[in-house]
Amino acid sequence: MQSSTFNDISYSWLIGILAGFGILILVGPVRIVIMNSLMESMLDVGIASIAGGLILATLVLVIVMD
Repeated sequence: MQSSTFNDISYSWLIGILAGFGILILVGPVRIVIMNSLMESMLDVGIASIAGGLILATLVLVIVMD
């Protein structure tokens, strides 16, 4: 029983970490393009990207914890 639950937990962490890296890889270039095209409102974009990152991280954590 314990070994199977440990395997489930480790797989959940692996999926969460992979999802996090995937999000970073996908969001990175998009954020650079947005920052380059909207240089005057860079602060707003930075705040939005941080907020979006926090929301995505929270979703990933919730999925992993369940």
